[in-house]
Amino acid sequence: MVRVLIIILAMMPSILLAHGGVSIEDDVCIIKLNNYKAHFTGYMPEKRGMREYCESFPVTGRAIIAIDFISGELREQRIQFEVAKDFTGKGADVTAADLEGDNNIKYQESLVHSDIAGFRNSGTINFPLDLDSKGWYIGVMRIVSEDGVTGESVFPFNVAPSTTWRYFLILPCALFLVVGLLWFVGKTRADKR
Repeated sequence: MVRVLIIILAMMPSILLAHGGVSIEDDVCIIKLNNYKAHFTGYMPEKRGMREYCESFPVTGRAIIAIDFISGELREQRIQFEVAKDFTGKGADVTAADLEGDNNIKYQESLVHSDIAGFRNSGTINFPLDLDSKGWYIGVMRIVSEDGVTGESVFPFNVAPSTTWRYFLILPCALFLVVGLLWFVGKTRADKR
């Protein structure tokens, strides 16, 4: 029994920090654009190999961004994709409204990537992106027609976020297991007497 508890303690950080999305409905990397869907994936091959990221990139540096159209209809639309450094201070709570009006000038000045709206017959957009500074970035994907923007999706992502909160989560869990282990050992010894 003690060995089982030691194994559980050793696996604790990976259990607490694991995540995943086994279905498209639960996938946090999905960009919703009107009734269409695309999948956002970032890679940092120079620093992190082929690990995939979307909401949070662990370190600063050069990234490769891949956007794959889940909805085939997006291939028939003129798509534009931009990334800006977050100038709003809202981080994960930034919305399309935060980029309009007077803020549009600040948004344009904060751009780190912008491409011309075009048809993406391959169903994929790929581009390198330098994520040189820590903090929040704003990804924006638009459907652009002759009448202007007919669809827009804004999705923030964080670069090199602080991870100290993890230790505050792991410590109480580990303490709970140690206290449980001591209680179990003490109870076992008392029962043998």
